[in-house]
Amino acid sequence: MNQSVIVIRENSSERLNFANLILSVRTTYGSKSEVVVGCPGLPNVVDEIKIGDAILFETYNDGVFEFRALSMNGHQIQLLISQISPRLGIVGGFVDDDQSNTPFTSMELDKVAASIKHLQDDIKQIQKVTPEQLKLIDRKLKDMQDASQRLGRKDWINYVAGTLTTLCVSAAFAPETSKALFKAVDSAFRWLFDNALILLS
Repeated sequence: MNQSVIVIRENSSERLNFANLILSVRTTYGSKSEVVVGCPGLPNVVDEIKIGDAILFETYNDGVFEFRALSMNGHQIQLLISQISPRLGIVGGFVDDDQSNTPFTSMELDKVAASIKHLQDDIKQIQKVTPEQLKLIDRKLKDMQDASQRLGRKDWINYVAGTLTTLCVSAAFAPETSKALFKAVDSAFRWLFDNALILLS
């Protein structure tokens, strides 16, 4: 596992030496700091953290990273960066020329959005999901909703299955947590999967 400890001053940034990631500290005040994690081509993750808190960030090529606050002293913060999984991260859309791979209708897009909102509530009830993992899951659900706007049905189902599998492996979810996550997704999207792909047998 690649690990590194870095110290970043307020209003400054540092680049990791083993990944194409940039860390910035916007403000430090008392026991809290506002930290920005970024990677070219991906949206930034901005979070306010205290000592012991962590931020999870998934990259295209280097898997999932954890950024944990070790100490805060004056106008600087010390972070432990750990590459949780070196596997490939974000799963891209699949190309499929199947004529049945048609775009979602506007009514179906509304249903996808409603299902994702329901899914977010269900996931909060899953035991052993840490706050950091929950934030990562929320970002993946947002990616799924965005992807429904540009992918056909079949491509989108493949995208969801691939994203969930990669997420569970790269973020090192416990087996029971992964199973509960797949069950929740299968339940939320049964109206779609019943006619295409059941994620959980």
